[in-house]
Amino acid sequence: MEPSPPPDKNCNEQRFCCMVCLCPRLRMVYGKCQHKFCVDCLYNNKDNSLRIMSCPLCNQTGQFPEKKPVIPDDNIEIQKCLGIVECPNEGCNYEMWSWDQEQHFNECPNRKSPATKKKTSTYKNSIISRPYFFRKSKKKYCSYFLRLSSKH
Repeated sequence: MEPSPPPDKNCNEQRFCCMVCLCPRLRMVYGKCQHKFCVDCLYNNKDNSLRIMSCPLCNQTGQFPEKKPVIPDDNIEIQKCLGIVECPNEGCNYEMWSWDQEQHFNECPNRKSPATKKKTSTYKNSIISRPYFFRKSKKKYCSYFLRLSSKH
């Protein structure tokens, strides 16, 4: 069963996607100017250095750290609460909205037999192995965050 998108799907897609590649990403970096971009668009993979010296939106210099920062797990969990998921196929690092997952599965170049799939990183699967009290608090946290984000 395909997860249904939240009522404000377009709002989430605009507010929580990278403003350069326009894709939903789990690892986002916020600048001093309050603009956010994914680490893949901002930093070189080889030496983790900043690709650009100014913010792509406001053109202010010195807004982002010169070396790629470590993205806290809490920030990644917040993005997951919003509905961003990774492709579970081995070798595919594509990140997408949960409501786009089925379409990606049909087109994924790394789609093979079910035995080659890595563990799904969806919210539902991530809470199954955790104690009941933690599952309950995480649900409250996600719903609280979603209420806050819809007010702005």
